Amino acid sequence: MIGPRRQRSAMVALAAAVLLGVILRLIWPSDMEYKGDEMYLFHHATGSDPFPWLGQSSGVGPRNPWMGIWVYSLMAKGLHLVTPLQLVRGVMVLNVIALVGLAVVALRVVPARQREPWLWATALVAVNPLAVLFSRKLWIQSVLPPFVVATLLAWWRRRHRGGAFAWGLLGAWLGQIHMTGFFFAGGIVAWTALFDRRSVRWRWWFAGSLVGAVTLVPWLAHLLSHPSASKESLSHLLPPRFWILWISNSLGLSLLRLPVFGSAQGFHHGLLAWPTVGGHSLHLVEITVGVIGVVAVAIAVQAIALGLRPRLRRLHWLVMGRGSDTGLLVSASLLGFGVLLTASGAVIYRHYLIVAYALP
Repeated sequence: MIGPRRQRSAMVALAAAVLLGVILRLIWPSDMEYKGDEMYLFHHATGSDPFPWLGQSSGVGPRNPWMGIWVYSLMAKGLHLVTPLQLVRGVMVLNVIALVGLAVVALRVVPARQREPWLWATALVAVNPLAVLFSRKLWIQSVLPPFVVATLLAWWRRRHRGGAFAWGLLGAWLGQIHMTGFFFAGGIVAWTALFDRRSVRWRWWFAGSLVGAVTLVPWLAHLLSHPSASKESLSHLLPPRFWILWISNSLGLSLLRLPVFGSAQGFHHGLLAWPTVGGHSLHLVEITVGVIGVVAVAIAVQAIALGLRPRLRRLHWLVMGRGSDTGLLVSASLLGFGVLLTASGAVIYRHYLIVAYALP
């Protein structure tokens, strides 16, 4: 819990981080990618078929549901966005709304005794380079954050009828925006049902889920009538990419082509030598990566020594997240979501964790 003396400085630091995060998300909009996925989204959102009942093809075989495209179409049609640059500005604004919304949830919804890790999470996701990158792309996953924040808010209100209904509704919609949402929502529901089931108005949650599932019918009908070859494989279970990316995404190291951190995708190794002055590389990125690695190890050692070791007798209790709602939610994402997505046998890409937003 943050003491009175630290509250003012914490608020100043949080405001500075959020302001910097907003600036990073809004500057240089023309510095954007425009390849196959981006073209597909733009042409659908602004073309003659802006509201299809099926979405883009996924990396695991079947096509995504339609709702992800509809989000872009509603932005394009409602705000008269007629160029890719204008549309990506819409994505940036959505991510700013998500960031500010996360700060509001941390300050207004999360109880004071659990607030400090949420303030850290908000500040860190504000300036995380990977989060900034994803908030500036014409990708379906890039519009997930505001819906994730709304889902987390509803989950916190799950003891009330309206909150439970909204949690069920938004959970069903997350997967219809992008299929990773099904695994994320499913992991949280399963974990909550296992370890804190009495905290939920389950009838209202079920009603919300049922309403949210109605819009899923066209996609399910398509899957049944057009079976496609899936790309799942048991070989994808190892290495445990989800948990490797949980760490490397959070540290910003997934930006680099460093297989040891679980991502073969990323910028060329030449980024490590950046910047260059007068034709000579200063290797500041390489130095920064080294510093991040050292700090990460130091944090891990402190966490084990000060946080985990004294609680070994209650380790199972901590893993389940029974200590607090915050612990329950993090465990649900880290283990519930992680196990479900890994067990699917799909290739797990770094951008699949966008749906977890600030929880890592």
